[in-house]
Amino acid sequence: MDTTSTSASSEQSSALHIIILGPQGSGKGTQAEVLAQKYNLFHLETGKLMRAAAQEESDLGRQVNEYINVKGELVPFDIVMEIFRREVERVPLTQGIVFDGTPRRMPEVAYWDKELPKLGRRFTHIFSLSLSEEKTMERLMLRKREDDTEETIRKRLDEYYRQTAPVLAHYKEAGELIEINGDQSIEEVFRDLEKHFQV
Repeated sequence: MDTTSTSASSEQSSALHIIILGPQGSGKGTQAEVLAQKYNLFHLETGKLMRAAAQEESDLGRQVNEYINVKGELVPFDIVMEIFRREVERVPLTQGIVFDGTPRRMPEVAYWDKELPKLGRRFTHIFSLSLSEEKTMERLMLRKREDDTEETIRKRLDEYYRQTAPVLAHYKEAGELIEINGDQSIEEVFRDLEKHFQV
């Protein structure tokens, strides 16, 4: 019998567990890195995690690799969440986590609402880095890759807002969403994030 989840659920982590939401160009990845370094948090970075999984010599790794690199398709939800859960289980309960890239769709919210307490954890801060669409486009056009066009960037932004708007509304209605002005310098955004910590 596997007692890992049983022992984890009998304890409750008191560490920081932070969600950072925001469109491309809002600087959420940068802020997640800075928070992880300063507060010794595990940085759960969606893109990096999926790329690492695709390189694993395992059944799961081969499945992820097939979707990403062979079929060029999105990895199915259940596989993605299995990878996330596996990674969270590896983090000591004494260490907090900054969630960068999840949950950004309502099925992910439902999953974490159910599963995170079983792992002895709970979200302590849910941040949204707000940035106007005009400012977002301006930042992304400045740093875009050669194969990026204004049309492809706008499509990705539209997809982000379509998927994430219900998530933001959900946490706002629950009184848990902390909105931060993303149209500031890295230092100013980090200062505004830190105001909400009592550590």
